[in-house]
Amino acid sequence: MRIEGDTIIFKSVDTYFVKEKDGRKPNTVRILDEYESGIVYNRWYSGSLKKIRIELITSESPDSFERELTDITWCGSAFGRDYVIFSWRHEE
Repeated sequence: MRIEGDTIIFKSVDTYFVKEKDGRKPNTVRILDEYESGIVYNRWYSGSLKKIRIELITSESPDSFERELTDITWCGSAFGRDYVIFSWRHEE
Protein backbone atom coordinates (compact mmCIF):
# COMPACT_ATOMS: atom_id res chain seq x y z
CA MET A 1 0.00 0.00 0.00
CA ARG A 2 1.07 3.52 -0.71
CA ILE A 3 -0.73 6.84 -0.88
CA GLU A 4 0.04 9.56 -3.41
CA GLY A 5 -2.03 12.71 -3.03
CA ASP A 6 -5.68 11.67 -2.81
CA THR A 7 -5.03 8.20 -4.26
CA ILE A 8 -4.40 4.91 -2.44
CA ILE A 9 -2.43 2.38 -4.47
CA PHE A 10 -2.38 -1.41 -4.22
CA LYS A 11 -0.84 -4.20 -6.28
CA SER A 12 -2.92 -7.08 -7.61
CA VAL A 13 -2.27 -10.43 -9.31
CA ASP A 14 -3.63 -11.46 -12.73
CA THR A 15 -6.51 -13.55 -11.35
CA TYR A 16 -8.06 -10.63 -9.47
CA PHE A 17 -6.80 -7.74 -11.60
CA VAL A 18 -8.83 -8.68 -14.69
CA LYS A 19 -12.07 -8.87 -12.66
CA GLU A 20 -11.29 -5.67 -10.77
CA LYS A 21 -10.53 -3.76 -13.96
CA ASP A 22 -13.56 -4.94 -15.95
CA GLY A 23 -16.02 -4.30 -13.10
CA ARG A 24 -16.97 -7.85 -12.12
CA LYS A 25 -15.18 -7.28 -8.79
CA PRO A 26 -15.27 -3.55 -7.92
CA ASN A 27 -13.56 -4.01 -4.56
CA THR A 28 -10.48 -5.38 -2.88
CA VAL A 29 -9.95 -6.76 0.61
CA ARG A 30 -6.67 -5.82 2.26
CA ILE A 31 -5.00 -6.62 5.55
CA LEU A 32 -3.49 -3.48 7.07
CA ASP A 33 -1.35 -3.09 10.14
CA GLU A 34 -2.46 -0.62 12.82
CA TYR A 35 -0.30 2.19 11.43
CA GLU A 36 -1.58 1.81 7.85
CA SER A 37 -5.16 1.41 9.05
CA GLY A 38 -4.91 4.60 11.09
CA ILE A 39 -3.62 6.59 8.13
CA VAL A 40 -6.36 5.25 5.84
CA TYR A 41 -9.05 5.90 8.48
CA ASN A 42 -7.95 9.49 9.04
CA ARG A 43 -7.59 10.26 5.34
CA TRP A 44 -10.95 8.66 4.40
CA TYR A 45 -12.98 10.36 7.11
CA SER A 46 -11.32 13.74 6.53
CA GLY A 47 -12.30 13.50 2.84
CA SER A 48 -8.72 13.57 1.55
CA LEU A 49 -8.71 10.03 0.11
CA LYS A 50 -10.79 9.95 -3.07
CA LYS A 51 -9.33 7.48 -5.58
CA ILE A 52 -7.86 4.00 -5.78
CA ARG A 53 -5.26 2.74 -8.24
CA ILE A 54 -4.72 -0.98 -8.76
CA GLU A 55 -1.45 -2.01 -10.39
CA LEU A 56 -0.92 -5.40 -11.98
CA ILE A 57 2.04 -7.34 -10.62
CA THR A 58 3.84 -8.59 -13.70
CA SER A 59 7.11 -8.10 -15.46
CA GLU A 60 5.70 -8.89 -18.90
CA SER A 61 3.02 -6.25 -19.43
CA PRO A 62 2.56 -3.62 -16.73
CA ASP A 63 -1.02 -2.34 -16.40
CA SER A 64 -3.04 -0.32 -13.92
CA PHE A 65 -6.36 1.46 -13.55
CA GLU A 66 -7.71 4.20 -11.33
CA ARG A 67 -11.25 4.59 -10.02
CA GLU A 68 -13.29 6.77 -7.65
CA LEU A 69 -13.42 5.27 -4.15
CA THR A 70 -17.03 4.85 -2.99
CA ASP A 71 -16.55 3.13 0.37
CA ILE A 72 -14.00 1.81 2.82
CA THR A 73 -15.29 -0.73 5.35
CA TRP A 74 -13.36 -2.07 8.34
CA CYS A 75 -14.78 -5.57 8.68
CA GLY A 76 -12.65 -7.15 11.38
CA SER A 77 -9.29 -7.41 13.05
CA ALA A 78 -6.95 -10.04 14.42
CA PHE A 79 -3.45 -9.99 15.83
CA GLY A 80 -3.02 -6.24 15.36
CA ARG A 81 -4.16 -6.25 11.74
CA ASP A 82 -7.38 -4.88 10.26
CA TYR A 83 -9.35 -6.43 7.41
CA VAL A 84 -10.49 -3.60 5.18
CA ILE A 85 -12.69 -3.61 2.06
CA PHE A 86 -12.02 -0.87 -0.50
CA SER A 87 -14.87 -0.39 -3.01
CA TRP A 88 -15.04 1.75 -6.12
CA ARG A 89 -17.37 2.84 -8.89
CA HIS A 90 -16.68 1.00 -12.13
CA GLU A 91 -16.38 3.21 -15.20
CA GLU A 92 -19.03 2.26 -17.74
